[in-house]
Amino acid sequence: DDITDGKNKSTSLQTLIAWVSDVLWVKYVDSKFLLVNESTSAEKVFLATGELATRESLIGKIDFSFYHPEVAQEFRNVEIKIIESGQRMVDLEELNFERNGNKKWILSTKIPLSNDDGEVFGLIGIGRDITERKKDDSLRAGQAHILEMIATNCPLKEILDQLVHLVETQLTDITS
Repeated sequence: DDITDGKNKSTSLQTLIAWVSDVLWVKYVDSKFLLVNESTSAEKVFLATGELATRESLIGKIDFSFYHPEVAQEFRNVEIKIIESGQRMVDLEELNFERNGNKKWILSTKIPLSNDDGEVFGLIGIGRDITERKKDDSLRAGQAHILEMIATNCPLKEILDQLVHLVETQLTDITS
């Protein structure tokens, strides 16, 4: 369908979806992707073959085609709950992992798509990378904990151990 601006100019729904900077997708109830936007393929999704996914290559695939099996199963479990209940899930924080093993947090909203008879035939989802926000939250909590340890005269070794642990949680892409 096209959306018009009243001046005989129109924009397709697909074009609008492509403009969304967050990951956006539509799936059938069997978990196969029907539609994805550019941001979804820009997430550096790799297919099981090791190839970098494109929008076109994601269509018809399921999460198990490119996510770690445990992550894909968790995504599927959430989808099944939505399909069975018909209830949307809003602001769900989902843990994922990048190809290099780094944690990645996604704030997701998933909504069931129903026909006129109320039967769920698919899902639409949108996700935003909140990894940096989660890292910032962890840093603030860790700093507060260390300050509390100092204020309560904890042994220096324990404070330093906690400080090293906090620094390590903030580092990514570090190799020895």
